[in-house]
Amino acid sequence: MHKGPERIRSFDIAKGISMLCIIAGHLSVPEVNAIVFTFHVPLFFLVSGCFYRVPSSPMEALKKRASRLLAPYVTCAVLCSMGKGIRLALMNGVSKSWKAVAGSFVSALYGSGSPKDPSGDISSFGAIWFLLALFWALTMYDAICDKRWRTLAAIALFAIGVATRSWWLPLSIQPGMCAVLFLHIGHVARERFPGSLGRGKVPLPLAICALTIWAVGFYCSDKHMSMVRCYFPCVPLDLVRALSGSLVVLWLSGLIERVPLLSDGLEAYGRNTLTVL
Repeated sequence: MHKGPERIRSFDIAKGISMLCIIAGHLSVPEVNAIVFTFHVPLFFLVSGCFYRVPSSPMEALKKRASRLLAPYVTCAVLCSMGKGIRLALMNGVSKSWKAVAGSFVSALYGSGSPKDPSGDISSFGAIWFLLALFWALTMYDAICDKRWRTLAAIALFAIGVATRSWWLPLSIQPGMCAVLFLHIGHVARERFPGSLGRGKVPLPLAICALTIWAVGFYCSDKHMSMVRCYFPCVPLDLVRALSGSLVVLWLSGLIERVPLLSDGLEAYGRNTLTVL
């Protein structure tokens, strides 16, 4: 019987920390956003890459992925749209609610997670854009069969996602393109360092180096990237900050793992990020 991927506590704790940071990032506090936006979403894609396995049957993997990622998205979209319709029907009457419900379904189909995307007149559907982006990222990564071309292909997809952000495609396809690079980095880390980074363990010297780079990054620019919008004001700096910030969070997760009361709560939170999302 095929077993699912092994759970690693430090990764679940890191996901729990990142989900708290995502919530904090929606409070619209500039000082908080300047910190959390450097790493919180990329870390999820990096962790997904650490657990990525080349599927023996791509079609079977696609079906399972659709069930795990697309089904929750569709369910949430239907419930949210209908809930919005019922609320508006009670407040303003049935006739005015249908237009709002139809608009909500269009937003769900479009799949944007940001009100600032170039579409302009199509409203954001919220944080569940991540499910669509992860689905596309994993599916695209499956399609890169030859290991020799994976790094180049991941960079190319990232570049296309960033370059085409002015002509926004539906279903969060472009954020998925950008996410492939982080997915690939996580996958390579697991392959090259299976006993350390592949298990969420960051050596102290590397953690100190990452923390230093991450801190210096704040002095280099006060602008931050936005994965949902494929917005990277300075690509090299944004990538470095995302990787160094993620390493710091993973190192911190390893320390928290030794504190049962705190680690148990964050681990449970990290295990259920889909429900929280």
